[in-house]
This record gives sequence, structure tokens and C-alpha cells, in this order.
Amino acid sequence: METTTENRENTPRLSEDRATMQMRWPTKKILSFGGSGLIHQVSEERVIKVPKLQENNSEIQKFHNDSIRHQFRNEAPVLERIGSHPHIIQFFGILKTGDEVDEIELAFANQGDLQDWFLKKRAACS
Repeated sequence: METTTENRENTPRLSEDRATMQMRWPTKKILSFGGSGLIHQVSEERVIKVPKLQENNSEIQKFHNDSIRHQFRNEAPVLERIGSHPHIIQFFGILKTGDEVDEIELAFANQGDLQDWFLKKRAACS
């Protein structure tokens, strides 16, 4: 498992081992969820997105889990390539086990999720 020690405020980490991640984020509060992941608040300024995997071993669940893992494997390098942008949530790094992306570390969106933001903007325009 690869571990990087770059400046976490400015440069995304490529990956970090699970023990280190668990020491940094001992408690996790679920903030939200979507089709592919759960968002846990781990500090006042940080959240982690984890894949929303199903535990049943049916063929449908295996297909679902493979699809979610594929989305996570693709999302992390895209966020890393984009880097800092004023209209995209800040990306800090990922936790990987082998080739699998287990967690994506992001800045906490203090104005809520994107759906809430759109609803507030739409109500303000009405």
C-alpha cells in the first residue's frame, strides 16, 4: 500500500494506509448519501466519501458493487487532475487498498449539498 507525505493543505495525497486514516479520523458522522457513496463528516473542515456497497452476495449486488468501485476508481484521478478550482469542492486525497479507492477526502461544504443549493437558488428566483 502506497503512502505519501506531501503537504495536505495544498497537494492531494495519492493514498494512505487504513491505520493512519483511522487514527486521523476516529469518529465519523454520516452527513449525506447518494447513489454511489456515503459522506461522513470527520472534522469541522473535512469529509470523506466512501463507496456505498451492498453486503448481500447475489449477482445483482456484486454487479452493483463493481459499478460503484469503478466510479470511485475514476472519480479520484479526475479530482486530482482538476486540482484547485473555485467551483469544485477541494480534494485532499484518497485512501486505497491495492487498486481500490476506499475513501475520498474532501473539504466540508458548509452550505449543504448541491441539491440543497439548487433548491435554495430556485426558490430565490421564484
